[in-house]
Amino acid sequence: MKATIIHNPAAGQNDSGQRLRRIVADLESQGWRISMRETTPRMSAQKLAEQARDDGAQVVVAAGGDGTINGVVNGLVNSEVVLGILPTGTANVWAQESGLNNPSPLGDNLEHAARVLLEGNRLRLDLGKAGDRHFLLMAGIGLDGIVTERVDKRVKARFGALAYAWTAVREAFRYRGAVATIILDDREITRRIWLLTVSNSKNYARVPLATDASVTDGLLNVGIFEGSSWRRYLRHLVSVMLRRHKGEPNVEFHTAKQIEINTIPQLPVHVDAEPMGYTPMRFEVVPSALTVIVPSKSAEKLSKPLD
Repeated sequence: MKATIIHNPAAGQNDSGQRLRRIVADLESQGWRISMRETTPRMSAQKLAEQARDDGAQVVVAAGGDGTINGVVNGLVNSEVVLGILPTGTANVWAQESGLNNPSPLGDNLEHAARVLLEGNRLRLDLGKAGDRHFLLMAGIGLDGIVTERVDKRVKARFGALAYAWTAVREAFRYRGAVATIILDDREITRRIWLLTVSNSKNYARVPLATDASVTDGLLNVGIFEGSSWRRYLRHLVSVMLRRHKGEPNVEFHTAKQIEINTIPQLPVHVDAEPMGYTPMRFEVVPSALTVIVPSKSAEKLSKPLD
């Protein structure tokens, strides 16, 4: 097996480099031929993935967080190269979604994910696309787009997910929502939004948000959270944490293959927690765009709604 591991040394866990070397040795003992590459400010995960693809890699493993995975995804989309994941980042939402995290509370997530590379199933799944950027998990417009754009990278490097929480609290008191015109395939609606999500997967910041979403159904799930004050945001947040948001007033979900969103005022957009532009933005699903190694027990679950 010819493989390339693309490691983001700035992502999450400080000891990830040393632990990855042990994993590489184990994979090589199983017959894998591995090249290790590290991202730098001048060499992105996407560029490294494109190089690995062109050099004939059969598997490209993203060792980092969801942002690193997103870069590798964009380098492999619509190819036959298989994506593997070693979660070493801050949030690791895809690791939770796909079951890559160790099922034992005291177990090691990275070691478990390494075993999945050897023993897991290969699942061909859909991707979302925002503008010219593909995403595996989700895109967001509204408060979370603002938070992603304004979170201090130094604070994020030191405190991880808490940096997002603090930024969200700070920005929530300033943000007043926006009027959004939303075209879902051939249907147009207008709402005053606090948050708008476009999901390919179920989880959003480790919370099941788009519970009917599937990475294999050829559709994107659009969540619309209306409001114009921090009190509305707090109500939405509590309902999501309690998993009661789908029955709340001022919350609605739709499915579509193509979505166009314009807002007044203009709002920042993120994909997989990476800033990528501003509204207006066009989204679409790209069916069967990528093959990913997932735990055997998770392959069927990823295609089904949550109960």
